[in-house]
Amino acid sequence: MSSVIIDQRLKELVQILSGERGNAQARAVRLKELNGILSGMANGTVKVAATDAALNSGLSKTISEAQGLINEAKEAADQARQAAQVVSDDLEQSSAATSDRVRQLTERAEDEIDQANLDNLSQTFTSSFRQDTLKSQFSLLRTELKSEVAGVRATLTQDYLTAANTAESIVSAKREFVTTMSQSVGCLKDAFLNSEDANNWVRVGAQGDLTKEPGETFIVGTDWTFDLASGEIDGIRTDTSADQWVGALNADAYALEILFTLNSGSLNGALATIDWQVSGASHKAGLNFADGLSGPLTIGQQMRISAIVQRPSGISGTITKNVLTVLVNGSDGSVSPSLAPSAKNITLHEVSLRPATAEEQGGGLVDARVTQETNARSQADLALADDITSLTATLNSTTSSVSSNASAIADLEGNAQALVSFRAKAGSSGALLELVAQSNPSGSVSVARIAAVNILLDGSVYAQHLAAKSVTADKMNVGTLSAITATIGVLRTATTGARMEIRDNKISVYDSANTLRVVIGDLS
Repeated sequence: MSSVIIDQRLKELVQILSGERGNAQARAVRLKELNGILSGMANGTVKVAATDAALNSGLSKTISEAQGLINEAKEAADQARQAAQVVSDDLEQSSAATSDRVRQLTERAEDEIDQANLDNLSQTFTSSFRQDTLKSQFSLLRTELKSEVAGVRATLTQDYLTAANTAESIVSAKREFVTTMSQSVGCLKDAFLNSEDANNWVRVGAQGDLTKEPGETFIVGTDWTFDLASGEIDGIRTDTSADQWVGALNADAYALEILFTLNSGSLNGALATIDWQVSGASHKAGLNFADGLSGPLTIGQQMRISAIVQRPSGISGTITKNVLTVLVNGSDGSVSPSLAPSAKNITLHEVSLRPATAEEQGGGLVDARVTQETNARSQADLALADDITSLTATLNSTTSSVSSNASAIADLEGNAQALVSFRAKAGSSGALLELVAQSNPSGSVSVARIAAVNILLDGSVYAQHLAAKSVTADKMNVGTLSAITATIGVLRTATTGARMEIRDNKISVYDSANTLRVVIGDLS
């Protein structure tokens, strides 16, 4: 029963007692009921006080125990409500004293009911004991949590350092392995262009823009990208006085390999030389990048130069230094043909050098390769297929190659293209056959192209269409005119003035005034 209901019932009892002053029996019943209520409330008050004390002490009580005491307080309130049914035996008090006593008891009951109010008790528990307890528990928990977090952080830090050290050790081991392997067969420690200093690679010319980025081709190394305008000189150099040169000095020949990517522009002006110096006097040999390629150059694709650079003959004296120079743009009199430096963007990935073997020295630059690339791709708006095959054979500066290319393309806009080409090249001589067919919503076209010094056609050749002036007199060699049969039409030496005209059935001669002077043949 809530405090509001009990308070209302007490007021009703007071009113009843005030109205029943002449009826002692009825008053006795009401007083007994009132006394029972007050007795129950007193018992409830004791219980509430005990609960409040237990809650405030908070030494060993848990939240569940506090809830138990609150439940006991509720039970006490129920007992007070039940006790209100018991009739009081105090029938001798005067009506005035009874009224005052009832008023006093009512006021006391209101105070005690307020104290026993469970909502207030819950608020007291929440605002004082519980807050203090929670603060204490939170402080303890925070201390424990900080300690645990510190331990976890230390563990994670140690794990991270261990992982980082492990990763670094792996990278270091790989770097050492690659470097050692390159040194075991090569002359240069820094074949992958890690360092730019006097003991490794020195930049020469330096007229273009240079960008360095971690190499993507190998697990070690740096990519050097040069952006150059036409005529700008740039490149790198190293020699046997540098710490990185660990190979032989004054080899009869060196095997040179350069891995590069021509991102844009022309390869003209890109070259490499090796100098056998005698007291500062140069004796160079080298090659253009284009001459060291084993196949056709592809823009944006990594390409490799492989060449055997022979020591020039006729050197007298003691070789004191070898110098390797790689110019991505420049010129050198020892390299033929001389190609003017051109605008380009080019990346160097690797420059390696080693003494050439006896077999390599006997053959100079020896290489034979077969490369094939097949690609098929379909998208929502495009279908493409191509097949490229290249055969290359090189001996010294002599190269021959055969390449074939077939491709087919179609798109949603109705455009289609098919291409087949065959190219043969031997030294400076070449032959070409290309077949191209194209179609689009506006029309279609097809082309067959044959290019060679001599084109031989066996069998009969039929031509439905010859373009005007495509066959000239110097291209004709006819033994007898009877080999040519045709309706002449009109042949004239000039369109006006003095001229001669030959027609199918007559010959006419005109003077400068356009007057007909002679007619032979049909005079009509």
